[in-house]
Amino acid sequence: MKGRGMMLYAKLQTQLEADFVRITPIKSYSPGELSVATSEKTYVDQQTDDIDHSTGLTDPGEVAFGVEYDPANAGQILLEANLGKRLDFKCVWSDLSGVTYTGSLTKIGMSEPTEEDLMRNYSVKRSAKPVPFNAP
Repeated sequence: MKGRGMMLYAKLQTQLEADFVRITPIKSYSPGELSVATSEKTYVDQQTDDIDHSTGLTDPGEVAFGVEYDPANAGQILLEANLGKRLDFKCVWSDLSGVTYTGSLTKIGMSEPTEEDLMRNYSVKRSAKPVPFNAP
């Protein structure tokens, strides 16, 4: 399974590639969806009942992930200190392929505690489409 064993990293945009910090332990990850804005094109004098749409800008989507809360984890410390700021992210799958993207950390939340875990949830609004990379 490609998803099991994924690793998620983040860094400030001003930092070097080597400065990515791993965010652990990941409990859930939703990679987001690309969508395109549309506008309806209908006219009073048109001869059919068909509705045409024109497309506009692409929305790169929002990534959401949950971690088991660990206030000592360097990745979680980075996220906690940067709500509302743009960060670089790197998601690496178990086959070493993955994606990189830049986005603004828009949400930090805590889910209801269970007997096993206290969950911290994050959302990132991407600023561009993710850039894929393949295993070396």
